Amino acid sequence: MRFFRFGVMFLIAVFCMGIIAPSMSYAGETRTVVDDRGVAVKVPAKVKRVVAVCIPYAQIVWALDASAERLAGMHASAKVAAGNSMVKKMAPGIMDVNSDFSELGSFVVNVEELLKLNPDVVFQWTQQKKEIEKMEAAGLTVISATNQKDINEVPHRLRLVGKVLGAEKRAEAFIAEYHNAVNTLTARTSKLPKDRKPMAIHLYNVDQLRIAPYPWYDVAGANYPVKKWTNATMEQILEWNPEVIFISNFTKHMPEDFFENRIKGQEWSQVAAVKKGQVYKVPLGTYRWGPWNVESALMLWWVAQKLHPGLFSDYTIEDKIKDFYSKFYKYELSDEEIKWILNPIPSEG
Repeated sequence: MRFFRFGVMFLIAVFCMGIIAPSMSYAGETRTVVDDRGVAVKVPAKVKRVVAVCIPYAQIVWALDASAERLAGMHASAKVAAGNSMVKKMAPGIMDVNSDFSELGSFVVNVEELLKLNPDVVFQWTQQKKEIEKMEAAGLTVISATNQKDINEVPHRLRLVGKVLGAEKRAEAFIAEYHNAVNTLTARTSKLPKDRKPMAIHLYNVDQLRIAPYPWYDVAGANYPVKKWTNATMEQILEWNPEVIFISNFTKHMPEDFFENRIKGQEWSQVAAVKKGQVYKVPLGTYRWGPWNVESALMLWWVAQKLHPGLFSDYTIEDKIKDFYSKFYKYELSDEEIKWILNPIPSEG
């Protein structure tokens, strides 16, 4: 009988160890992630604390986790976006995420503040070489991210973050949704003759007339005048005479500023987009739709309808948004929330 009791206790102990062992096995273990410098970076087997200096990466971390739990720090600009976004409603705790290490308009970081966050990894742009050097010198583990500026940037970003988080499968689900949008739109717009593609511009910064080289517009069937970040002049814009103008969420300016011609030092009254009433503020869902992010599929569907309403009349953007949020976030949007996403408030940062 004593032997029987001992045997039972032994089996229970082994069973318990089997449950506990996997969580204990992460302690001290590492794995390798190759970042965009081509550097093999050692990260913990289970990354628990992430800081995103790259502005859109905070939303990508949140989306791939469906939680802000591992987000230890986010850029100040990302926090501005979060405060005006659906994330604030869906995950209110994101507003408690620290951003003290950063300042609006800059990727220079305060290393002392970063160290206080005790991050497992920090995402920083590859071109910020001095910043990466000083962070690594302080003992921080940096994952370098390069902005490709083309249609493949969305899968590129999601796969990099997915590898760091161990969320590759969820990253691929977002990527499949994105590829579906790209392929569907391209199949239609690629057949359009050039004279049916309206001239369009995306003003990242209205006061500086800074135009973003986002790839959405070529895919959605626009005649887009720039392939790189460009500070235009009013004379150049008048020469282009865009038929459609998109305004970013990094600037406080709204379509009414163009329609009422009240932007100091600029003359918009004779521009075709203003005459036609085709000036649009880009939506803001869980993040600004302009830059590459997990909701870029929605940006493509939205832009396509603004450029070619007749060609893309077989869906409503409201249904696209509602289905996306239900599928990926398990969140059922109200009609009022969808309207809010499509009509963001003025903000800058």
